[in-house]
Amino acid sequence: MDVTVDIVGGDEREYTVDDDATYADLIRAAGYHPQEASVLVDGTPVPGDRSVDAGRVRLLRLIQGGAGDAANDARENRDHASDVAVESATAADRLDVLRVLDAAMLATDAEQITAQIDAGDVLVARADRTGAVVGALVTTRPEPGRRHVDAVAVRRARRGRGIGSALVASAVRVAAADPDAGQITVAFDADLEAFYADLGFTTEPAGEGRRRGRRRVSGDV
Repeated sequence: MDVTVDIVGGDEREYTVDDDATYADLIRAAGYHPQEASVLVDGTPVPGDRSVDAGRVRLLRLIQGGAGDAANDARENRDHASDVAVESATAADRLDVLRVLDAAMLATDAEQITAQIDAGDVLVARADRTGAVVGALVTTRPEPGRRHVDAVAVRRARRGRGIGSALVASAVRVAAADPDAGQITVAFDADLEAFYADLGFTTEPAGEGRRRGRRRVSGDV
C-alpha cells in the first residue's frame, strides 16, 4: 500500500508498506519511534496498533522537535520529563488511564473513557524504562472548532517533573494539527493559573475559585 506522510513542521514523504502494516510500522519507516510520534488520519490520532488504512496521513512529533509555539513548549518541558514519552492511548491502556484519573480523584466514566480512547482523544505519558502509564490527559470536543482539556493527572510519585506540562503541550500540538480545531480550552483551580499561562493559555475568572483558559491553535503548525 502506498501512503503519503505529511510530517507536521517538516516535509512530505511517500512510503510503501505491507498490507498488514500498522501505523506504528509507518512511524518507524519515517524514522521515528512510536512513543515519540503519532499518526493523524483526518485530524484524529490513531492507535499505533491499528492497521494502515489511509492513503494520506499526518505525522505529529509529540515531544521531540516540531514547529510552532506548542513545539517550543514541549522542548522546554522535555528536560524535566526526559524519561517519559507522550503518545496516544490505546485500548490496552484503558485500565491504567482509569487508575491514574481515579488516583487524582477525578470523576471518570469507564465507557466514556473507552470511547474517547477509540476517538484518539486520550494521551498518556509512558515511562521509557518500564512502559508504565504515569500520566494521562483526556480531551473532549464540546463544539465544532474547539477541543477542551477535560482532565489531566499524573501519578503522585511522578509529580513535579514536568509530565503534566508535557501532556498539555502535546494536547495543544494535536489540536493545532487538526484543521477543524481553532482553539483549545481548559477549566482549572485558580492556583494553577501560572501553569497554564506558561503553556500559552489566556486565562480569565470562572467563579468560585476557578479559572478558564483559552489558546488559539489555528495556524500553529
